[in-house]
Amino acid sequence: MSEYKRVAKFLTSGVSAALVEYAVFLLLVGTIAKDQVVVAQTVSFLAGLIVSFSLNRRWVFSPQRKASRTFVEYFALATINLVITNILLLGLHHFLPLAIAKIIIMGCVAFWNYFIFRKVIFR
Repeated sequence: MSEYKRVAKFLTSGVSAALVEYAVFLLLVGTIAKDQVVVAQTVSFLAGLIVSFSLNRRWVFSPQRKASRTFVEYFALATINLVITNILLLGLHHFLPLAIAKIIIMGCVAFWNYFIFRKVIFR
């Protein structure tokens, strides 16, 4: 598969996962987790993670390795991303509206994830 096609598929799957994550985040922040930014972020992140892993594993990268090993690596990266995201969100939401801070952080995570997925996890 050409790199352009892979990037297009990655962006499509990423947008799908991001929409799920962002919708869950806004729902939680707007209802039960109003003052619990980290809880809302964590739950929404996990919802997006499920969508992202499924699409990237089956459609974007189609690795030849065992799914269990791929998931362990994917989960390790997701854990790192979650910690970084929570820290950044807690810091940025003092300077930006929460919804804007979330979008900026999600964009940064998507950018570095592509390279890590391509070179390490789904090689």
